[in-house]
Amino acid sequence: MTSVTFKSVFNVACKTAFKTMLKNVFKTVSYRMQAQWLMALVIAVSSLLVACSPQQNSAVKESTISSMSSVSAEGYSEVIQGKTLQFPQDHLAHNDFKIEWWYLTANLTTVTGEDVGVQWTQFRIGMTPPTSPQTSPQTTATNNWATNQLYMAHAAVTTSTEHLIAEKWSRAHPKLAGVKPQPFEVHLQNWQWLSQSSNLFPATLNVASDKFSYQLQLNSQQPLQLQGDKGYSSKSADQSVASYYYSQPFIDVTGQITRNGVTEKVTGKAWLDREWSSQFLTEAQQGWDWFSLRLDDESTLMAFRLRG
Repeated sequence: MTSVTFKSVFNVACKTAFKTMLKNVFKTVSYRMQAQWLMALVIAVSSLLVACSPQQNSAVKESTISSMSSVSAEGYSEVIQGKTLQFPQDHLAHNDFKIEWWYLTANLTTVTGEDVGVQWTQFRIGMTPPTSPQTSPQTTATNNWATNQLYMAHAAVTTSTEHLIAEKWSRAHPKLAGVKPQPFEVHLQNWQWLSQSSNLFPATLNVASDKFSYQLQLNSQQPLQLQGDKGYSSKSADQSVASYYYSQPFIDVTGQITRNGVTEKVTGKAWLDREWSSQFLTEAQQGWDWFSLRLDDESTLMAFRLRG
């Protein structure tokens, strides 16, 4: 069975048409987007807690793109080519970088044969550089609320007839949102990835909202895939913008999904992406399109395109 995942950043206009086309070609589809949370982030940071006019929306979009360019990286760590990724340490949060995510997509099948796409993502966003006075180690050590880290989690369940989404926001706090090393845990309130050790797998993923919920068991025996040059993923021709990036595309999934009051058992495959940086786009770039493909012979392919 061939399956595909597609993500388009800052390109929402073609969502419906492209998604319909993919469903006609592939048996299962899981759609990924980041424009929604990025837009909300800019609004939160700017304290724009009111509805925007079309002119204001245009300005917010420009600010969003700018926030991912090299202009916003001052005070944060840089991605350096040749650095060796260390595991399990690099499964954890990198608070000295501006932004990162833990991003899982899964193509699952119910016991009745229905194809279901599942997505879960937790983002960490540095609101101010780690060297700023209000977030110094001395301040945060005595006050858990004195944090410059914001977390956002987004989850979705997709079938051929419906697309259910939910999201949560929280500042970092031991009781609210964050990442823990032993056992490895990524959580935002009651949404939780929980491993059995400091390694990624085996793990459980639990998400619950008023529209849907799922409880998944995740396992993989395959080595991690270091994207780009041993985990260094260039985002520009001159390599002025880059990220650290690794994936685990070979995840076995069992569990259950509840929607519309009905709980069904599911099985299938999942793909996890881990990426962090302080800048993802140059000033001339407008976003990117991302594909993950799982072919009939169980081989996988990842491809992305940056747009100017």
